[in-house]
Amino acid sequence: MHPVVRVNYPLRIVAYLLMALALASVFVDEHRSGWLWALMIVQTLGWPHLAYLAAKAGGPRSRRVERANLVVDGFICGGWIAAIGFVPWPSTAILFGLTISVISIGGIGLALVCALAGLAGAGVAGLLLGFSFEAESSVITTGLSIVAILGYSWMFGWALYREARTAIRSRKERTRTSAELRAALAQLGALHDVTNAISASIELPVVLNALVRHAVTLTRSDGGSLVEFDINSSTFAPVASHQVDAAFLERVSQTRLDVQDPLIERILSSAAPTRIADVRDSEPFFVRDAMLDAGFRALIAVPIGQERIKRGLVLLRREPGDYDEASVDLLSRLARQAAVAIGHAALFRTVREQQRALEIASRAKSQFLANMSHELRTPMNAILGYTELILEGAYGPLPEKAADVLRRVNRNGKHLLELINEVLDLSKIESGTLELERSHYSVEEVVRTVVASVESLAQEKGLKLIANVAPGMPTGYGDTRRLTQVLLNLAGNAIKFTDAGEVELTADSDETGFRIAVRDTGPGIAATDQERIFREFQQVDDSATRAKGGPGLGLAIAQRIVELHGGRLTVESAPGAGATFLVQLPVGTAGTGGTVGSAVPRGAETSRSEQTS
Repeated sequence: MHPVVRVNYPLRIVAYLLMALALASVFVDEHRSGWLWALMIVQTLGWPHLAYLAAKAGGPRSRRVERANLVVDGFICGGWIAAIGFVPWPSTAILFGLTISVISIGGIGLALVCALAGLAGAGVAGLLLGFSFEAESSVITTGLSIVAILGYSWMFGWALYREARTAIRSRKERTRTSAELRAALAQLGALHDVTNAISASIELPVVLNALVRHAVTLTRSDGGSLVEFDINSSTFAPVASHQVDAAFLERVSQTRLDVQDPLIERILSSAAPTRIADVRDSEPFFVRDAMLDAGFRALIAVPIGQERIKRGLVLLRREPGDYDEASVDLLSRLARQAAVAIGHAALFRTVREQQRALEIASRAKSQFLANMSHELRTPMNAILGYTELILEGAYGPLPEKAADVLRRVNRNGKHLLELINEVLDLSKIESGTLELERSHYSVEEVVRTVVASVESLAQEKGLKLIANVAPGMPTGYGDTRRLTQVLLNLAGNAIKFTDAGEVELTADSDETGFRIAVRDTGPGIAATDQERIFREFQQVDDSATRAKGGPGLGLAIAQRIVELHGGRLTVESAPGAGATFLVQLPVGTAGTGGTVGSAVPRGAETSRSEQTS
């Protein structure tokens, strides 16, 4: 229901009572008939309540219904003015009450509409009762009319005053609520900024200085600092501050505390904020003189965290007065944020120290592996050299049985040397000491070298070895030996894990660089294992009874070498569908000088049957 309905309801009751008094004085003088008296009484007692109920029933449209009620008021008033013969004083009182009521509620427009309704009411009453004009009125009628006019004035004046007072009160309430909302939004903004600072920065001083700055601004303090208690020197050391003189901070940090002092003991042991409204009226404490000399009168200290090391957020004001509960609540939140920031910084410091220790340990491990690999490789080369000399008959003929044993020794020695070389390569890569010996190379020559090296392995297993190299390939720039090592590893793995079918090497180029693929028809690799196989010491089958040997270093080293060339090594495979390892390499930056002919013709095939034919 619209507020105007609630305001107009009591006004209409009083207005109709005043109008009834004026009408009754005229009816007494002119001896009007009884039905007019009855109509006046019924209308006075019934119409205000009927109008209120009609407006209330209108719900959201109650204001519109009330405006219609005012038009009815105009019609009624016009009818009664005509019924009393337009007697001046009562007519003036009725018109005055109607006019100020309509104008105060509906404005000039509604007043004109009600005036027209009044003329209509006067016309209807004149037709029913006859038109007459009485210029004189009794003293009682005149007096009651004046009372009615004064009553209308007082009544509407009081109603307007009450509405104005309500409006002012509502405005003050909205202003206060708006101020509280702005303060709350400012606090939320500060907490958001502090949270962002904690998330965005790992530098603890930056975070803590931002936190102290927000605390000073939002609590309207004149300065603040975040202090830490040094248990060895029994002093509070400032770690962050805002708008506080350096000399004051220096004086505070040099003040030695008496931990037996009740105030100091309470500050160090309590989790609740310590507030001093006026240091001049407080008991003596350790920074009282320093505060007074610096011009500070009020203080609040909020503890941070529950650790053994005591920290606190201290804010200062030059004007005496206690901090309100809203400021205390805000500072408690900021203290919790400070505890989070300090915890993050401590965690980061621990992680950084552990990372540094891990880096040192990793470098030591890599250096140890490099040294050991070098020391192992030297005698292994000697062993292999002597076995080859003996097998070649440099020291005389050997029985076939002894020669067979030496061939096994030589084969296993070469395998062991290969493992030592892989460990040495891995240690160099991890320590960052692997250097590429870059020069111009031909992809065709690299593929031909790889095919020649693994051809015998394919023949032993009855596999078809295919090489397809696109003609006119550009010259690359990189470490030829290392790239050959990568392709040898991929082709060797393809042959090792393929029991039937074929192994194919393809190479082509486009504007992005070289694309070298090694495809086999082996058992394939599940999607869950395709990432794992590029890690050190990892294979698809990690069981102790796996059929295929190897330490699981080849693919890890190959991927690192390709990446050192600025390329990528990826795999596409599915169980039962074989595997394709793809090497993508940039052409190089030291020149791509010309093209070379295809060393391995496109579509050339080497198979066990062709070799034996």
